[in-house]
Amino acid sequence: PEGFQLVLLDHGLYRELPDSLRLAYCRLWRSIAVADGDGVLEATRSIGVRSDWLRKQMLAEPQDGIGRDAGKCRTDEEVGDAETNAGKLFAAMLTARSFKAVSDGSGGLLRFDRDHRGKSREEDKKELSMYISGYYRGILEVLDTLPRPMILALKANDCLRATASRFEVPPSVPLAVSCLACLKALRINGDEGWRSWRLSWVIRAFLAVECMVSSRFRHLRHTLVGA
Repeated sequence: PEGFQLVLLDHGLYRELPDSLRLAYCRLWRSIAVADGDGVLEATRSIGVRSDWLRKQMLAEPQDGIGRDAGKCRTDEEVGDAETNAGKLFAAMLTARSFKAVSDGSGGLLRFDRDHRGKSREEDKKELSMYISGYYRGILEVLDTLPRPMILALKANDCLRATASRFEVPPSVPLAVSCLACLKALRINGDEGWRSWRLSWVIRAFLAVECMVSSRFRHLRHTLVGA
């Protein structure tokens, strides 16, 4: 009645990532957690994604185009190079939110939840479908330039998100769990230890509160439905 805890996720395939790639991926998640847009792009550049098509597409769009708005690049100067555009798209692929939302710290991790944004599931699906249909060539280029070991990391991330959605867990929770694991890896590597420790405690507190509230809400809803 008080909810559940997923303690084992067996996605079937495993691959050891090179340290440079693994730590860049961890820094990417840390930057996502704190809405550090520059940190996100620095990490994605280290990972090595790029998309020449996406850059050309952004330059061809009007300044108020949906792609420019999502990527926070209203002017041609802000469009940047192929790596910058691919990095913004890769962050969006990881979080299912635009780079504009990823780099906006308003609301903390709750900014990824529909309830906080006042959006319905249908509205989110429609928006996501619009981005996929309009920029699928850029998505394919990002995937094509992504180091092959990272494909499994994406698979695990998608599996976590799908599992959370299936059990009606807010998107911020699996995102926070991913961030927590990455912060642990960064601490072990000695990467900005005190910042990683502080952010870890913030995320742990967030998860404790979020899971408690979600569990009680589900219990109340099931009670009312069953009454």
